[in-house]
Amino acid sequence: MYRMNTLFSAELYKLKRMKIVWIAALVPLLTGASLALQKGYLQMPLLLGRPSLNYIGLLCYIPGVRSLAIVLILAAVYMASLDFEERTIQNILSKGVDRRFYYCSRLLAQFFYAALVFGGTMLLFLLCRLYRQQEQGVFGSLTPVGEFFAALLVSYLQLCAYGSISNMLSIFMKKQSTSMIAAFVWLVAELVSPILEVLFPRMGDVTWFVPLIVLENGASYIGRGMAVSFTYLRCGLSALVIIFLTSAVGYWKFCCTDQTMIEEEE
Repeated sequence: MYRMNTLFSAELYKLKRMKIVWIAALVPLLTGASLALQKGYLQMPLLLGRPSLNYIGLLCYIPGVRSLAIVLILAAVYMASLDFEERTIQNILSKGVDRRFYYCSRLLAQFFYAALVFGGTMLLFLLCRLYRQQEQGVFGSLTPVGEFFAALLVSYLQLCAYGSISNMLSIFMKKQSTSMIAAFVWLVAELVSPILEVLFPRMGDVTWFVPLIVLENGASYIGRGMAVSFTYLRCGLSALVIIFLTSAVGYWKFCCTDQTMIEEEE
């Protein structure tokens, strides 16, 4: 029986060789860097009202959080569906690999990728801000430590939710192209969900906790110093609920699909 750490190491090895997901990671990295290097950054309306957002402004910038969301869900579904696309899943299962460990190792690899991309984007943003400020000789203030880490945690959990969603979609769709389309449809549904609130006001109670909406609405909380309020932190709890539910559904489907069925569906 293969151990969890062995399977996770195998997933990291596969991730290391996926050049396309690392190329895709350049999108949020460059988006963050371009924002941080803007000479008029500190004169942006949001910064004028709350200068303490200086080093965390990317999370209040809708194009920035959207680039993170789009790259993370598409890269995650690409990673999750690769074994189905290359038809290696049959060989993996035939060697006695525990499905639970296999499913969890893929999920952890996606969380790891999200941490690298998100952490790298925020670090590059910070370094670019320091460079630009040193060049201009004008420095902004710091975000309180509690608010800083609360904003990072809630945002990261939303990105992890995309990994869990992608894992589930790959199990249901099997084919990589179909899974990518499903992920794109998911993103579109998130984007249009606020419009549906006009027609169905009760939907707001649900769409408020959709990952992309949480990321986009982060500015309204972080910008008002409410990053440590329960109203904002419960969005992190909602991400954990999404991770748990989508993982449970995906794992259930995975366990209900035997090796022969996988071959036939492909």
